[in-house]
Amino acid sequence: MCLFLQFTFNYGQNEYDNLIRSGYEFVNDANISKAIEAFNQAHQIDSTKVETYYGMALALTQICSKEGESCIEAIALFNQSIGMDSTYGTPYYNRAVCKNQLLDYSGALDDINKEISRTPNQAYFYYNRAFIYMQLKQKSDACSDLKKSCELGYKESCQKNQSFCGSSNP
Repeated sequence: MCLFLQFTFNYGQNEYDNLIRSGYEFVNDANISKAIEAFNQAHQIDSTKVETYYGMALALTQICSKEGESCIEAIALFNQSIGMDSTYGTPYYNRAVCKNQLLDYSGALDDINKEISRTPNQAYFYYNRAFIYMQLKQKSDACSDLKKSCELGYKESCQKNQSFCGSSNP
């Protein structure tokens, strides 16, 4: 199963903002140790901002999704991030990635549903929810999401829809 990570950030001019920006760039480059270092430094400057919690959680999510480690820590940080500002980034989606890795499919489904209700036109949200439905043996729902993801332009879901569901592409 392939789950994609989603993140957003705002650029700024001061040291804190530069560390946050660098942290996200390191996450994007899969340099997780440098990302964690940058987010920790930013956290030392200001531990009251959601960016440090979300960024650290996002970095740990990469470890979780690839190695199956740090999932619980990432979830705890996403919980803090959501408690501070549930609209920052895509915390529910990324927390779903971790829950899925821990085989908590119901929890992952709850979270990805929250993210889809916030951002209903993201094809990969539907694509990844389809895989959760597959784990829950809900083929009809999985096929519906693969079709929706395909309609939103995610070509890989079109192929999976055809192979898994036997449907032609829209």
